[in-house]
Order: sequence, then C-alpha cells, then structure tokens
Amino acid sequence: MNSYHISRSIPSLAIILLLMRCNQNEPPLGLPASMDTSWATHLQFDMPWPGLESSPWPMFLHDPQHTGRSPHRGPQEGRVEWYYETGGFVYSSAALGSDGTIYTQSWDGFLYALSSGGGLKWKFNLGSASDGITTIGSDGTIYTGAIGNTGNFYALDENGNAKWTFRTGGSGHWSAPVLSYDGQTIYFIAGDSSSNGRSLFALRRDGTLKWKYTPLANDLINFSIALSPSGLIICPGIGQNQAPIYAVDSTGAMRWRFVATGMGTNITTSSPCIDNDGNIYFACDRTLYSLSHEGILRWQTVGVNVSGDIGPVLGRDGTLYISGGSHISAFDYAGRLKWKYPVQTSQSIPAIDIDGTIYVGTNTFRASADTVDFLALNPDGSVRFKLSLREMDGRVADIVSRPAISGDGSIYVGSDQPQSHRVFKIK
Repeated sequence: MNSYHISRSIPSLAIILLLMRCNQNEPPLGLPASMDTSWATHLQFDMPWPGLESSPWPMFLHDPQHTGRSPHRGPQEGRVEWYYETGGFVYSSAALGSDGTIYTQSWDGFLYALSSGGGLKWKFNLGSASDGITTIGSDGTIYTGAIGNTGNFYALDENGNAKWTFRTGGSGHWSAPVLSYDGQTIYFIAGDSSSNGRSLFALRRDGTLKWKYTPLANDLINFSIALSPSGLIICPGIGQNQAPIYAVDSTGAMRWRFVATGMGTNITTSSPCIDNDGNIYFACDRTLYSLSHEGILRWQTVGVNVSGDIGPVLGRDGTLYISGGSHISAFDYAGRLKWKYPVQTSQSIPAIDIDGTIYVGTNTFRASADTVDFLALNPDGSVRFKLSLREMDGRVADIVSRPAISGDGSIYVGSDQPQSHRVFKIK
C-alpha cells in the first residue's frame, strides 16, 4: 500500500508520525492539503502479444500499449556493471532480444547489437545519424528506421543482415515501430515527401506497403504511436495552439480525431499509453488527458510538468507516472496528483518494474554539485537509490534514453550530452 494511503479516520498524531517517517527517506512533494489520499486504482494486467519477440523488453516502452511496465524486477543496488562506448550520442532506447542481445541506435549512424556481457556482436550502418528505436518480431526480425536523409526503414535478421529495406521518400522516421497482434503488419510514422509532412505507414512482413494514412490538412502527426487492445492505432500530433490525436483502424481509416488545446504556437500531444480497457493517456502543453477508446474526454489535469514527446506510463494499480520539466509526478487513475519528486529536468520516460519501482534518467541544467543522472523511486515517491554516471573528467552524462528492464534485474540505458556516448548496464 502507498505510504500516503491515509484514511480520514486516522488520528492526527498518527499522520504526523507517518509523515516524519517518510521525511527520513526523502519524501515526495505535492501531498494535497485535504489529505484525501483515497486514490482511485484500477488493476492492470500484461496483455499477451504473439507478434512480438518473447523477451523482457522487445520494444519502446515494453509493449504496444506503451505501459512502460515490466513483469521483472529491476536493479536493486544502483551500480554500473558495465558500459559500452559507441561513436555518438545514445538518445535511442534499447530493445532486448530473447537471447539477451541489446539493440540500440547511436548518433554515429549505426544500430548496435551488444551481448549481455557488454561486448559488440555486430553493428549495422543506417546511412545517417540516428536516434531511431528498434522493435523485435516473434521470429527475431529486427525492425528499425533511420532518422536523417536516407528515409529508410529496415528489417534485419539476428546477425545484422538486411532482409529488406523500405524507403518512405521522406527525411526520417519519428516513431518506434509497433507490430500488430499477429505480427503480420508493421506500423510507424515517418517523413513522407509526397505529403510534405509525415504519414502513418503500414507494411507487410515482406516489406511491401499495405497502406499509408496522411493526416488532415494543417495537421502533423508526430512522435510514437501506440496500439489499443481493439487494434486501433493511436497517433499523436502537433499544431498551432491546438494539437490533434488520431485513432486509425487496421485498414488505414480514421475512426476519430480529438483536439487538445494549449497556449503555445507549436504544441504537441505526447506519446500515448493505453490501459486494458482501451482508455488513452497523453500529455499536451502542461495538461494530462484521459480519453475513452471512442475518443471522448474522461478527464484532464492541468499544471503537469511535461514537454515535447514525454508521455505517461502506467503502473499495475492504474497509477500514471510522467517526467518532464522539474519533477517526476504520479497521478491516480482519476487524474489526481499523488506525489511529485523534484529533479533539475528529465526527458527520460520512466520504466516500472514488477514491484512498482520507477526508474528514470535526468538531463541538463543540473546544479554544479548535483551529479545524479539516474534515479530509482519507490511507488510512494521516496528514493530507492540515486546514481551518478559521471565521466572520468568530472562531466555528468545526460540521460534522455528510456530505460529498458531486463530479466536478470538489470536496466540498459543510453547517455548523450555533454560528450557521453555510452550504453550502460545498471544493476
């Protein structure tokens, strides 16, 4: 039970003692003044997805619903077991094969395949600097796109050989690939020269085009898509003073379009996550939204610290966790703030382990004395451990890469600025 799950019937002395105990373990902020912590919950379960590799973390945010939730326990010690030095920044998030191979892109233009011991198995030349993300199919096929001028989307075998290449005609791939339930269709958003923007592509397993969806005029779809249990493809977008989020079905037809409003001239809807009932959660311009599977607003919570494509992830009890700005925040199933933990800034979407531990990286604008760039938080927002990935020369790495939880109690995460080009294994 959450350490802040307090009944109104508890005497005030007990409340004071409870808060004193939490204060000894670096408490979160944001406890509502009303002390109403009868949080709304909704039990979540892991959905089977036969089209994906049967591995601990086969894709971006673990699964097509982008829950960010692992069935395995994450690191307990907070130490680096090894790191691998690539030739460029590692913004990309890792995908893990069933044999323990770690796949991640680097800004040097290569997709790296690393062994669980930290050695290089192979690397594949993507043709341009890239921070694209990899997804692994049930037959071991590795799907990945290159951000840059090549406009190429690749299917590779487990030895790093190209099975086929699909060219979109645009200038990059902006979303992690998502596979249909049966694994027969690959969905991704990419630059599309024929539309002067970005389109949602659906490819068959042999690399031929099944269909593509181009958004309405003046709309621009953006960032990473998610799949609902019903098979709807949820596509976030970008716009001026308002930003759309789309639902497209498996034939390429738009089912509905919801518009989120904001104050900026260019605002985006974040990468979405989806619960077992098909409800959708995303952020836009400091607001956290929840939609039903029909695209109807369920609730919205304003004043959320988010930016760009930083979307929420979903715990087993229905708690939503989101990073961005100056806090890591937790919201209950009804959208009420449970707690927030202060950081300098974070653009690393959290990962959640079987115990509910939240793992997240931090980046730029840290105080000079603050060398922490990776955190593990307990479900109540208190600190489990802090970790510094400081370089030998004293510089502190930025962590924008999203953590991937393995089956052996480890996490893999990449680092970038100021000069860090590493993939870390954290125990």
